[in-house]
Amino acid sequence: MKKTSYFCEQCNTYNKLSLDEVAISKYAEDSPNGLFNLTVRHKCNHGLTKSHNLQIDAGAAIRTLTKLEFPPMKTGADIGLVGLPKPGTQGVNQKGYKVLKMGIVPFLAGFEFELRMDTLRAILQTNNNPTNHPLSLIVSKMGMIEFELKSSIRPFTPMMEQWFQLLVDTIEILPPLTLGLLLDVLEYIMEYISDPPREFDRMMIQTMLVAHEIHFQIKFSEDLSSKLTMIEKKLTGITNDDIRMFFTSLTDSPDGSLQEIYAMFPYTNLQTLIYLFLIFEKEDIILIDKPGIVQ
Repeated sequence: MKKTSYFCEQCNTYNKLSLDEVAISKYAEDSPNGLFNLTVRHKCNHGLTKSHNLQIDAGAAIRTLTKLEFPPMKTGADIGLVGLPKPGTQGVNQKGYKVLKMGIVPFLAGFEFELRMDTLRAILQTNNNPTNHPLSLIVSKMGMIEFELKSSIRPFTPMMEQWFQLLVDTIEILPPLTLGLLLDVLEYIMEYISDPPREFDRMMIQTMLVAHEIHFQIKFSEDLSSKLTMIEKKLTGITNDDIRMFFTSLTDSPDGSLQEIYAMFPYTNLQTLIYLFLIFEKEDIILIDKPGIVQ
């Protein structure tokens, strides 16, 4: 393994990276331009997750670096009238983003798809060799998002279809998302895809996708301390110190978003943090402002 690093201009830091020289050399030699494309992710001090494309040569040297991000604003789309076709996702000027199956995104190994978003004029791909015979094409309710599964090491099941139908329908109705958040959601889906999605999963995916726009308000009350103590006793997998630290971060950053609070705890899984805040909301400790989410 070769130790190297890449520089993120947004957070002004070098991020360490271990490269498999043998595998990269093989991929680079088979590439038309002699370079291997690797997508890497890190937690940036100005965002949840930042992604970059690295072009790496056969000697495992980084030649170019490109920051990946979706356009910041959604573009308007005409909704089809009754009896007329729904808008498709074959719009012009769509930007393509490729996420390969090794390195920093191992949960996508053996899983190839295209996610086409007319609302963001973007295409996210994991396939190197597009095929005209996809396993499944899933279209959102208003026809503005398409998920095309190319191949998978997992058998395609109705449950898998339910998960990705939930994903495209959710993306369609929420405020603009970021590439990093979308990859976090895909990782969540791949972890639980063997079972059908629950109502809790719908809430979790919605919350993850709009984490950059979610804000909190603490509901101070006389029994606040006892509520926190009760949560500490019931929850497993989260230490009492972490629970208190998360709560303190809310009081110290009353105007901070979930994205900004998450950046304070780089060792914490986003799912864990959202789960904890949903528990806080359920126990009437905080109010959560979730733009675009309809209960």
